[in-house]
Amino acid sequence: SATTPTMNAALLMKNIYSGRSRVLAPLVGGSDLSFRLLSRKYGAQVTFTEMCVAEYYLSGSSIHKGYVFEFDPSDRPLILQLAGNEAKSIIQLANNPMFKDKIDAVDLNCGCPQGFAREKGYGCALLNDPDHLVEMCKEIVDNISYPLSVKLRLKENVDHTINIMKRLKEAGVAAFTIHGRFGWQRGEKRGVADWDAIKKIKQTFPDVVVIGNGNIGDFDDFEKIMEETGVDGGMAGYSALIKPHIFQREPIPIGKCIEDYLNIARTRENGWIDVKRHIQWMIKEWLD
Repeated sequence: SATTPTMNAALLMKNIYSGRSRVLAPLVGGSDLSFRLLSRKYGAQVTFTEMCVAEYYLSGSSIHKGYVFEFDPSDRPLILQLAGNEAKSIIQLANNPMFKDKIDAVDLNCGCPQGFAREKGYGCALLNDPDHLVEMCKEIVDNISYPLSVKLRLKENVDHTINIMKRLKEAGVAAFTIHGRFGWQRGEKRGVADWDAIKKIKQTFPDVVVIGNGNIGDFDDFEKIMEETGVDGGMAGYSALIKPHIFQREPIPIGKCIEDYLNIARTRENGWIDVKRHIQWMIKEWLD
C-alpha cells in the first residue's frame, strides 16, 4: 500500500531516537567529525553533519571546495543535513555511494536564517512557499533510501507552522526538529526560544518524533525541555560549541576539553583553521 514506506520511515526515525534524547545540532563550521566524536565522548547520542548546500557541493563550488565528509563507525546514529531549494540536487547528493552504511537519515534544512540562504531561497526561506516545500519533500521521500526529517523554525505563528508540518507529514516527512525561534531572531535579535510553541507542536504530533531546539544551555535543559514540552529529545547547538561537555552532568575543565579535542582532531582530516575555530569557541566561555 502507498502508506507503507512512510510508516516504515516513521518507525526508522523512532528507532534512531529511541532512548537517545541528547542531540548535537548541524552546525556550519562546527559539526565536523572530530567535534561530533568529542560530543559523543561527553554523552551526545545523535549527531548531524554540518549543513551542506547540495547544489554547491555537487558543482564543486569554491564555497565547498575544502569540504570533507568524514565518518567513523562509532558516530551513529548520524543524520546527513542538506540544504537547497529544489529536490534534484538533494536527491543526487543523498544517493551518493559515499554515504552508504554511514548515515541513518537525511534532514532538510528549513531553519537557516542567514542572508545568503534567504537570497537563494533555501533554509527558513523554504517556509515562505509551503506548496513548493511540500512537493519538494514528496519528491525527495520517493527518491532516497533513507527516512527524511525536517529541521525548521517557527513561521508567522504556531498554527501556521503546524499547518505546514501537517502537510509535510502527509508528504512523508518522518520526524521534525523545531527551533522555537522565528527566522528574524538571530544575532542581536536572537531573543529567547518559545518552548510553549514547541509544546503545542508536540501535542499536535504525539506519534511523530519531534526534537526541541533553542535555549539548551546546560545538561539539565535536555531533561527540562522534554518535561516541559513533551518532545522526544533536545538539540544543543551554539552552547555545545562553547562547552562540549553540555551532554554530560559533570562539567569538564576547559584545558581537558581542549586536550580531548586535540587528541581526536590530530587523527582526522582537519585544516588548521578548523582546529583554531573550535578552540576559540571553547575558550570563549572561559574568557567571558
